[in-house]
Amino acid sequence: MNSKPQALNSESVAILGMPFDSYSSHLLGAADAPALIREMMLCESANTSSELGIKLANHSRIVDLGDLSWSSNKEAFDTLEKTISSIVAIGAKSLTFGGDHSITYPTFKGLRQR
Repeated sequence: MNSKPQALNSESVAILGMPFDSYSSHLLGAADAPALIREMMLCESANTSSELGIKLANHSRIVDLGDLSWSSNKEAFDTLEKTISSIVAIGAKSLTFGGDHSITYPTFKGLRQR
């Protein structure tokens, strides 16, 4: 990760990349999503304003924590759960990019603290 969850506060929205598709039931590719979504967000044709006209580019509440990394599938799930748990313990919100359907369970386990 690029930043630590300690950089967050209760008003933050933490962006977290989960480049994981080891348990995809059909096609691989979800592991590429975090980098591709970030690339699209920085593209010149992207609109970084919300429906309410709030500029989201470089917004002080949005903290990109980068992509998670791990050495095994089990470690991937443990890392995701612990990271989500540390985000919500601060009171921040999390927005996860990428990952196949299997990341739902460790994400919910991390959220259950809150």
